[in-house]
Amino acid sequence: MRRLIVLASLFLLTLLSSGCFFPRFKVTQEADSLLTVHINDRTIMQFRKIPGRDFWMGTTEVSLAQMKAWGDSRSDAYYARLPGYQKTWPAMNITVAEASSFCFWMSRHLEHGLIPKGYFVRLPTVEEWEYVARCGTDRLYPWGNDWPPVKFEDGRYPNVMGADRFTTGTVATYYLGKPHAEFAQILGYRDGFPGPCPVELAGKNEWGIMGLAGNIEEWCWDRNQRKYVLKGGDWMSFHPDHFNISKFDEMGNAPWPFCPLFLDRRSHRGSGFRVVIVPKRKRD
Repeated sequence: MRRLIVLASLFLLTLLSSGCFFPRFKVTQEADSLLTVHINDRTIMQFRKIPGRDFWMGTTEVSLAQMKAWGDSRSDAYYARLPGYQKTWPAMNITVAEASSFCFWMSRHLEHGLIPKGYFVRLPTVEEWEYVARCGTDRLYPWGNDWPPVKFEDGRYPNVMGADRFTTGTVATYYLGKPHAEFAQILGYRDGFPGPCPVELAGKNEWGIMGLAGNIEEWCWDRNQRKYVLKGGDWMSFHPDHFNISKFDEMGNAPWPFCPLFLDRRSHRGSGFRVVIVPKRKRD
């Protein structure tokens, strides 16, 4: 009996050390402002320390590859069938419950000496998101005050609804069919992408944060209203109001009447998220 217990213990230790139960998270720090989280051998997440504040924000929206490392298989089950699919697209059609579970999963693996003691991972608050989108200014849009959108610091446009969407075989035509009206695009605007783009290519602001204007809307916590809302535009947004830093979308609780893919109205093809590493507080 004792021998069986010893063998079982050795087997369990072997499984734990192999990463079958828990991935081998590792964190490297490049200067004081950048943390790189190695989720596994193929997948990383990066965080920037935000100037003047005590938190790190994910440099990109959470991607389909990062969600798959958590255990979500929607990239294989659905999105891989879309035209131009890439595993570095932002995770889409995400509910708050899924985003919160992802944050809990990351916190559990990072809290043991990988991030500063007393910190954890969660969704950004509305105030945190808007602070980073403005980069210490009072600008209207994440890229500035100009319309139509202009290039970010890295020379890239935000990924939004321009003429690139309306060619045959794009993700937009997959969802909508061939468009018949010009009102559903920014006339004359092109950003080089026919649909969602890799999260690292969605336009980087002065603080090194990408994708705050387009590509995917992002879940945030509104402390004043005590509810979750969506901030920013997505790859099918086209009206100036969609990109106003102060605007937000609130999803209703009634089911969508037209598409079986969207079983929960609190998610839709434009709902994604990014995460922050913050100090623990009672209200969090």
